[in-house]
Amino acid sequence: MNQAKESLQQKKQDRTEATYAQVVKYTGAFGGVQGLTMLVSVLRNKLAAILLGPAGMGLVVLYNSVTSFLANISNLGLATSGVRQISALYENGTLEDLLDDVRLVRTWGVWTALAGTLLSVLLSPLIIYLAFDGNFSYSSALMLLSPVVGFTAIMGAEQAVLKGTRHLKRIVGISALGALTTLLTTIPLYYFFGVNGIVGALVFSSFILAAIHIYYSAQVYPWKISLFDYNVFYRGKNMVRLGVAFVLAAVAGSLAELMIPSLLFRMGSLEDVAFYRLGYSLIVTYAGMVFVAMEADYYPRLSAIGDDLEKCNRTVNQQLEICVMLMGPILVFFMLAMPMVVYLLYSSAYLVLVDMAVCAAIYMLFKAATLPVAYLALSKGDSLMFLSMDVVYYIFMVIAVVLGYQIGGLFGTGVALAISGLFDFLLIHWVYSKRYGFRLERNVLKFFLSQLVVLLLTLYCCLQSNILLKYAFGSVALLGSLLLSFGVLRRNTSILERIRKRFSR
Repeated sequence: MNQAKESLQQKKQDRTEATYAQVVKYTGAFGGVQGLTMLVSVLRNKLAAILLGPAGMGLVVLYNSVTSFLANISNLGLATSGVRQISALYENGTLEDLLDDVRLVRTWGVWTALAGTLLSVLLSPLIIYLAFDGNFSYSSALMLLSPVVGFTAIMGAEQAVLKGTRHLKRIVGISALGALTTLLTTIPLYYFFGVNGIVGALVFSSFILAAIHIYYSAQVYPWKISLFDYNVFYRGKNMVRLGVAFVLAAVAGSLAELMIPSLLFRMGSLEDVAFYRLGYSLIVTYAGMVFVAMEADYYPRLSAIGDDLEKCNRTVNQQLEICVMLMGPILVFFMLAMPMVVYLLYSSAYLVLVDMAVCAAIYMLFKAATLPVAYLALSKGDSLMFLSMDVVYYIFMVIAVVLGYQIGGLFGTGVALAISGLFDFLLIHWVYSKRYGFRLERNVLKFFLSQLVVLLLTLYCCLQSNILLKYAFGSVALLGSLLLSFGVLRRNTSILERIRKRFSR
């Protein structure tokens, strides 16, 4: 652990080169693992869609939304505030202090797991009324799902430990292993029990995931907790106080995720809920996997900068440019391949979600340009600002998606997501420029707008009925996006020189 700490704290002369090279290194090293994770997730969804049908998939969406909401209101924000707590000591503290804080975060994780499980049982009648239109036939299922909330809290604490101490390879490895074990535990239950096996599959898979997190985290830092130590409770109050705002922000996000499927269910059907969520997952969840390595490294690194405005602005601009650089070509490819992807992953019955998912790609590019800036509030411990921005955004998103569905059906929800992404981008950049003095560099803004234009042209191509026109111009757009991103990579790293040296051997 000491060698890893020294390596992470090593000073480098060229910070720009180090940042870009680091992300390129993570992307290359983790690419195979992330690809495996995506492949397994895709296979799981494909099999689940076949075994459960659209209505069963809609039920899975509702159950996951409910458990996510309950987990977020009971975990006290430890998955976020715990990273900041541990990261500061990992950079500047002693090994004893670090181990003490790891024990603190884990103890609070167990406390919130127990509280969350109990809260899930107590709130199940209210959840049934809100999410299932008062259909109490789901009451026993929701009570049986309560352990999922507890296991999620434990996973959050272990993730905070690994992220705060920069064990990125373990984080991504756990993600891949977790996806594989989830496939092996859920699909047999869906096969033998159909819709009746959904609850058991969710509970069992969450237990396995929690066990995997504890096992791999304990290999680095022995798993110790102090459930009845008042000092641990007292010392954790500042961390929890910071986390309360994160909890409220997460609650706003989970409530939005819960309200949208519920409102679509009331206005439409379970099939519409499944189509919306699967379309959202295709372009947002799968494409967003590119953030795995960056988020785990970027937030602790930004937290360690402190109040150095120039260094902070440079770091955020670099991360924003890297996010757009990686996300642009991926999104263009996903948009062009979406019909084939949907057909292969699910079936022809799900092709109705293609246009919605293609529109949602615009939302994802805005997210790539917003997420690095949004971390400023987290890194500075400005929990009230973070909460305010999230609440405003989620209110706007829910209203936009509901109106979009009423006006344009499923396609309208995709347009609404794109508009929500634009709103969030403008809001965060304007407010944080006033509060923290953040400035978006001209060359970074120019690069982002260039990728945005390429995506809009791709969207136009994807909505055309002429297949030849669609893929001819779409291929040009993909090439343009790749050239833009490669130009940024070449300008900020020595990648061409490294390639030249490798082939000259």
